[in-house]
Amino acid sequence: MKITIICKGRFHFYDLARELIQLGHEIHLITTLPGFVAKKFGVPRSSVTSLIFVEIVERIWKYLPKFIKKKFNIQFFMLDFFGKRASQKIKKCDILIAGSATALDAIRRGREIGIKLIILERGSTHIKFQHEILKAEYKKYGVSSVITNKKVIAKELIEYQEADYISVPSHFVRDTYLTYGIDKKKLLINPYGVNLYSFKKNKKKSFYLNNRNYFTIIHCGTLCLRKGVQYLMKAFNELNLPNSQLLLIGSMGEDFSEIYSILKSKSIYHLGPFRQDELVDYYSIGSVFCLASIEEGLAMVIPQAMACGLPVICTDNSGGSDIVRDGVDGWVIPAQNVDLISKRIRSLYISDDLRKKMSMSAIDRVSNGFAWRDYGVRAAEIYSSLLNKKL
Repeated sequence: MKITIICKGRFHFYDLARELIQLGHEIHLITTLPGFVAKKFGVPRSSVTSLIFVEIVERIWKYLPKFIKKKFNIQFFMLDFFGKRASQKIKKCDILIAGSATALDAIRRGREIGIKLIILERGSTHIKFQHEILKAEYKKYGVSSVITNKKVIAKELIEYQEADYISVPSHFVRDTYLTYGIDKKKLLINPYGVNLYSFKKNKKKSFYLNNRNYFTIIHCGTLCLRKGVQYLMKAFNELNLPNSQLLLIGSMGEDFSEIYSILKSKSIYHLGPFRQDELVDYYSIGSVFCLASIEEGLAMVIPQAMACGLPVICTDNSGGSDIVRDGVDGWVIPAQNVDLISKRIRSLYISDDLRKKMSMSAIDRVSNGFAWRDYGVRAAEIYSSLLNKKL
């Protein structure tokens, strides 16, 4: 199959492109990152068209004063600009796959040149669901922030209608689309994977360990309200477990620094962010991985942590229930529930046997169906089946 993939940034798209290439398909990846980045992920430069201007502008924007960023919202402009430029680079192919909020011009261009199958990739929940749940969380914590530009929401809603299919990573995400009236037949589900060669348990290191026998809880992801770090920190503080620590890996979100300073305690450490190849060292010193997200598609850190032998406590809203078997590899709990986070952490704290059993189950689980190759094979089978229906 000849497949064009359009993505702003990287996310899971580079893994998808690599696996499809290795399966023998012809891929054209249109992205904002330079070709050498794609090459690091196994995608040859010859398969990549880079629109790097978008990436440069956004990185400069991050360092501008806050008052400028609050006055001007460039979110829609950058997404729209990339989408329009990317659509001009599309060549005739069998399948077009485009990331949401950048796909509308590509979808319409694809129709013009007769592309048989057009799939919208959305790594998060339905944009209205996402907007409303985050808006409520910001209000709850008294944080003033523009969550999603209204023009972006309006554009995505049109993309949902005009694409042939919408590919999502979890049943949790699918259900949010059903709630907002999207036909079940239009939704494709393919859970993300993990690089099993890079992510596997190694010998424990001594950084941030006062004692090698410390019970260590790992969070990996931006420290922000969306990731539910506030609930995890509250649970950890309330437990007050002897010889325990909480390691928070990830950059500090602009909405979270004040909340973090309030909830911070002596056994909570903010580390990171780190490169992908460094994360395995931190996963390997953990006792349990906890992700308390209130909204997410399917956090790729979940299979990463499992591959390193960490039992996982995650919320339904993390998308983790498509990988984590409740009570087997860890637990899947409702979002925004401090009591249940505490209860599940305590269960692993008091029982080495349970922790070891769940650790082995987690490794076995991701090793059988959740490598990136498994993801790529599922994707190719889905695309081939849908394409045959069009012929």
